[in-house]
Amino acid sequence: MRFGEYLRMHLTPEWSSQYISYEEMKEMLTDVVSKAPRINEINQSLSRQEYFLLADEEFLQVKIKDLFKSLN
Repeated sequence: MRFGEYLRMHLTPEWSSQYISYEEMKEMLTDVVSKAPRINEINQSLSRQEYFLLADEEFLQVKIKDLFKSLN
């Protein structure tokens, strides 16, 4: 059984507004990884690290927004 299916089957209805959207999160991460710069030279390693740092920040901002939305 896939994790997403398992998660859906074991949700507690009273807490549904507090759950992170697993499918949305998975889609964001898959998209980021697929668009990541390839490393062909040593200098490109820094570019890839910077790319993932920016992606981490964007991901965090989206999840923080989701958190505050669920609190209202």
